[in-house]
Amino acid sequence: MDSDEGLELHFVGMNLSKAWSMVGIASALTGQSTVKVLERGAQRYVEHSLELAFTNDYAGAHWLSSFVLYLLTRNEGGIAPNQ
Repeated sequence: MDSDEGLELHFVGMNLSKAWSMVGIASALTGQSTVKVLERGAQRYVEHSLELAFTNDYAGAHWLSSFVLYLLTRNEGGIAPNQ
């Protein structure tokens, strides 16, 4: 793996983390005008990064899948269930 590929994998993780956070914020702001903006932004991050998160390269494979899991399970408790 060259350094550019490692940097790209970190951007993938950052995009997925941002999407996960944006969707979480949007869910807390129900009924506000910013919800749709946050959801659209999160969707763009997912579209650009989801497929790239599934790599055979250990540099990304050992942690990117957890970001995908957090994003996909956000409505099922994820890592911060509703109290």
